[in-house]
Amino acid sequence: MATVPISRTGIGISAGVSNYVGDLDDNFVPRFSTPGIGAHLVHTITDVVSIRLAYYHGWLSAADSDGELNEMQARNLSFKSHLDELSMVLRVKIPIFKPQGRRYAFLEPYVFAGAAYFHFNPRAEVDGVWYDLHELGTEGQYLSSGNSPQPYSLYQWSIPVGGGIERTLNQNWVLGVELGFRKLFTDYLDDVSWYYPSQAEMTEQMGSVAAYLSDPSDRDQYPNGRAGHYMRGNPELNDLYTYTNIHITYYFGSDYRSGRRHKMKNYTKCVR
Repeated sequence: MATVPISRTGIGISAGVSNYVGDLDDNFVPRFSTPGIGAHLVHTITDVVSIRLAYYHGWLSAADSDGELNEMQARNLSFKSHLDELSMVLRVKIPIFKPQGRRYAFLEPYVFAGAAYFHFNPRAEVDGVWYDLHELGTEGQYLSSGNSPQPYSLYQWSIPVGGGIERTLNQNWVLGVELGFRKLFTDYLDDVSWYYPSQAEMTEQMGSVAAYLSDPSDRDQYPNGRAGHYMRGNPELNDLYTYTNIHITYYFGSDYRSGRRHKMKNYTKCVR
């Protein structure tokens, strides 16, 4: 007769920072770090495998003016966007710190992968007023000429992958840190991907604000703007973002992983 621990469920919260990587980021550095918070539900399947459903709310932002390259500073693009993400991932623990004679380790590294659905909405500021860049079609999405890309969706799928390490505090509480990357299927997280549209057409059909935000480049360096053969971004490389966090989880019920027989006997079943 062998004992098998029952599964159990935990709820928790997280807090940390997101980092944006894309056409407005010339060097992945902490200056583009923005805060975020989250909540999650974890269901353990075995001692090493669990499923996590999580919600995350945060912000992403970047600006050419903060870049290190003169050409990017002259381009002068910027954006800020909220981020709302719902994800489900499979977590697998790596029991490399498991003490002899124990069912679990005090320190438990893990890796994860899954799927996520998120909403974003890049915005930019002009004279103290914030504008939704998607509605302005800054790369000519709504121009009648028909030579521009189609409007992008503000709702997208992504693939979250990453890893972390957790510390068991007692039979109910677990504390951890995590770094997760989101592989995206869009290059418009920052509203930048394609060629500059015609300034004349943008002004006539979308208005002066849309025309300016499509090409706010330094007119001392580019007197006639950058429309024509210049590209605003690189459509061959999609954007991505990360979420680095500290999280704490409360598990309901007794610690089925403790290995102490007087705890185990009420939370095990017989396997013949």
